[in-house]
Amino acid sequence: MLKIFFLLLLSLNFATANNEHTTSEIKILDIKGWQLSTSKTKAMKVGQRVFVIKSIKQQYQVIIAKCFIQALSDNAKLKCKPYKDLDQENLYQINAKISKKAKLILEPLQDNILIIAANFEAYQTVKNKQQNKLIIHPDIFVSFLTLKQNSKPSKADFQEFCRQYFVSSILIALPNKVYNINCESFVILDQNELELDQNKQQFPFYNRLDTIETAWYDFFSQKPQDFNSYYRQLIKPRN
Repeated sequence: MLKIFFLLLLSLNFATANNEHTTSEIKILDIKGWQLSTSKTKAMKVGQRVFVIKSIKQQYQVIIAKCFIQALSDNAKLKCKPYKDLDQENLYQINAKISKKAKLILEPLQDNILIIAANFEAYQTVKNKQQNKLIIHPDIFVSFLTLKQNSKPSKADFQEFCRQYFVSSILIALPNKVYNINCESFVILDQNELELDQNKQQFPFYNRLDTIETAWYDFFSQKPQDFNSYYRQLIKPRN
């Protein structure tokens, strides 16, 4: 049973945010369980999310699944799973399977982004390059980590934070290069050259709150102090 979410406004926002992401461009060609083969568009990138939309009685639109682009060749290969990001006990439940009549919406890249940088100067340099984006301030992520008493953000921490705050991408600023990471799949979508001042480092990343209160046992763990080494290892592709 899948819980349904009447997210008409959210769906319309995705569909109208950019002409490249309209539902008419992506067609479902084949379905094997939660694996889809679809038509390919120029805007697609491996690791990007695609939302599956079901219409109910031509009055409502419901997100029933989210997919990740696994491969791009002549067609796109997607791996999907039920959409439970807004799981609520009291919402009505229905059986919802993906059909060829379903609409697919490609998630716009970097609409809501979190910038991870070693210092204020690097953060500001990356931020100034972003246009028409909603920047989630790193202070919010620090508060999230403080509640978890965790001074070393893991992949799971990023993913949980992104689900709670609807963050689509993380921009991680390393020396002379900025990596655009899909927040949920943690796949590198692209990378851009950018000269950054990394003479000063703030760990785990630039923020105005400075200190993350941790659990007492964290005192005995070895805290990584080098920003660049820590995040290179975190985003390193794993087989």
